[in-house]
Amino acid sequence: MVKKPLYRLEIAPLTVMGLTRSPFFSYLSREDVAPGSLVRIPFGRQRLQGIVFESHAFHGKLPDWMKYIERVEEPTFLTSHQRALALFLSESTLTPLGNCLKHFLVSKAKKPGVTKESVSLKKELGPLGSNERKVLRGLLKKDPFSKVLYSSEAKSKAPQEILLALFQEELSKKKQILYLVPEVLLAEWRSLEWEPYFSSKTLILIHSKLKGSELAHAWETIRNGGPAFVIGTRQALFAPFQNLSTIVVSDEEDETSYKQWEMSPRYRVREVAEELGRLHASRILFASPTPSLESILSIEKKKMEKFECSLFERAPLVSVNMRFEKKREKRAALSKPLVEAMSSVLREHAKIMLIGKQQGLSAFSICAHCRAVLRCPRCGKVLTGKKEGNFACLGCGYTSDLFPACQACGHTSFESYGVGTEKIEREVRKHFPYAKILRVDRSSLEKRSGLIGLVQDIRAGKFDILIGTHSLLKLPNLPKTSLIAMIEADSLLAFPEFRGEERLSRDIERTRLLAQKTAIVQTFEPERDLYSLWPKSPFLDIAKILMGEREALKYPPYTRFLKCECRGRSKKESEDRANQLAAALGEVIQEKKLPLVVIPPHLPLALSKQKNYQLLLRFPNDFPLPSSLIKILIRFSRNCIFDLDPLSLN
Repeated sequence: MVKKPLYRLEIAPLTVMGLTRSPFFSYLSREDVAPGSLVRIPFGRQRLQGIVFESHAFHGKLPDWMKYIERVEEPTFLTSHQRALALFLSESTLTPLGNCLKHFLVSKAKKPGVTKESVSLKKELGPLGSNERKVLRGLLKKDPFSKVLYSSEAKSKAPQEILLALFQEELSKKKQILYLVPEVLLAEWRSLEWEPYFSSKTLILIHSKLKGSELAHAWETIRNGGPAFVIGTRQALFAPFQNLSTIVVSDEEDETSYKQWEMSPRYRVREVAEELGRLHASRILFASPTPSLESILSIEKKKMEKFECSLFERAPLVSVNMRFEKKREKRAALSKPLVEAMSSVLREHAKIMLIGKQQGLSAFSICAHCRAVLRCPRCGKVLTGKKEGNFACLGCGYTSDLFPACQACGHTSFESYGVGTEKIEREVRKHFPYAKILRVDRSSLEKRSGLIGLVQDIRAGKFDILIGTHSLLKLPNLPKTSLIAMIEADSLLAFPEFRGEERLSRDIERTRLLAQKTAIVQTFEPERDLYSLWPKSPFLDIAKILMGEREALKYPPYTRFLKCECRGRSKKESEDRANQLAAALGEVIQEKKLPLVVIPPHLPLALSKQKNYQLLLRFPNDFPLPSSLIKILIRFSRNCIFDLDPLSLN
């Protein structure tokens, strides 16, 4: 009787482990198990799931310590590209592999049947103009894994027609396409907008508001390998693509929603999308009328090509000095010139859009006794006032009781500052009680059913006044909106953040591109140099000024930052740990004469009540971190959180 061979499997358990050891554990199996399979394994006293990365026939004496897997739960659950992307994510963000693999796991649905439905566009496209045909030919000729900046105008339909023609060409070749959007609202918007053009078997939607069964079915449809046009948020990066030919990162690739900052792995969509493009040899399009400074620098260095499909038409910009308005009416959200402009627009039966910084009644509140800012006791973020009378954290979801006490002095009286979308709506209803008002913010988008209804109402123009956050500025092909106003433009400049002026410039540019007649910006600092430039200069001209300042200060895109947040049971322990890390990094940098700078440990300004210390590591944008430094970071990783290219340096 021939003895049946055994197999040695290298498995990554789906659990949190330190970076100081290998993420792989060796197990035995009596059957050959394909890499990518999901298996159940004994792990100490636990029973865990794991992903098989390697399988080899076992020869020699059987070691006593090696255990057998319990069973195979899902064969070939992750593709080779998914496993490679998970390894990249782990290495680039200094995150345990088990954490990263969880992003790729979706429960399997019943396998979709093979459809004979045509994958061509259901609705015929009109003929493209000569300029549009030229842009399309240029996009189609791009070599595998090519990066392109596709600069498109928000008001024009030409960019959409070019993209649809590109998608039609790729789908006819049985390819798969990934169209990334920063927010759920935009995913639903694009899905409804392009639904008439694609078959239901081809158009796939992926975002966090889907039910588990819907997400599983989307995952399996992609895994099935047929032609697919996937519209999704950053979660869609981890889908099991089989034949991915084109990746489109729509809007700004450095949009805050394109960065996972609140949990590990802390990754940027831009970097993960580029790695996904390398793995599949796909073309990558960064489609936006307001490109990031990173893309502009890449074009200057000839690392990226630019295609522009049409000229931009901008509405005139009017700035309102709110210092005079506050003297007239304390803490009013709407200035007198804005109310007059809104009255004129409503008399003409035209539409209005009002942009606030965030949801809620106010941006932040301070104690009337000690002037301390009211913060979340869980995560330290600023609490936002709600119309119910309590306060909520937009970061972790914490909600206070109706009478919270100041954490510093115990008093229960607070003063509110800044303007939230709920306060804007309250004032609008006071001035225009008969207007049809729609408010779009996180609280109004909690359930997908309400989200779809809201998107349909906006697309149908069932509003006189649309109120929301800056995400509304990214909605393409809006109903014609005569007046768009930024209620509190200075809010992006209120904190010491080097990206503030860039983000504000981008929002103002989009406001001017979307508005049909007038764009209004309310500001407390009209004397700023940028406010004098915005009315007469396009975004790219302002971007070059900002890039000159960044280069002089050695800020991104010319450099990169790694933020290291050191944790301890007390401030003293956190500070000591941060100083030890800074000393270890500084020693290697000095010894090897590396072009890196360690910014010493400090308490973040925004979280001064917290006990975690942080330090920053700055290095040139084209300089990979050497292995000697990575070894030090891994050694300290048990008590540190690492964030490469953080949203904020504070």
